[in-house]
Amino acid sequence: MREIFPENAELIAFFGAEPELFAPEVPWEYNTLTFAATRDHDKISCVIVPELIVVELTWRHRGEEVVRLAAAEIERVEILVDNGVPSLTASAPGGALRLRLWLDPRVRLFVGNGFRD
Repeated sequence: MREIFPENAELIAFFGAEPELFAPEVPWEYNTLTFAATRDHDKISCVIVPELIVVELTWRHRGEEVVRLAAAEIERVEILVDNGVPSLTASAPGGALRLRLWLDPRVRLFVGNGFRD
């Protein structure tokens, strides 16, 4: 079960735009949210399904796919701010899998079971 999930405004601020909604008339918590962000030559697509606790991420650099991953059974999705720089984090129960995405000052991604900057 999902323990922590950001407010809509936090997600909009992080990605810099509202998501595309699978079903616009359905509340976000029961919808499929597709966020997109572009930084220089990098394009990020992040699909979040809050009800099913799924996060899918695709990172393209100059049109070429660099990373595509999907994680299910995520219990926490958060926007964390360290030294003024926000990141999107997602983790599975017990920290078995952690994902952390930064969009600024450049796109960075960490996937694993611990965070090292």
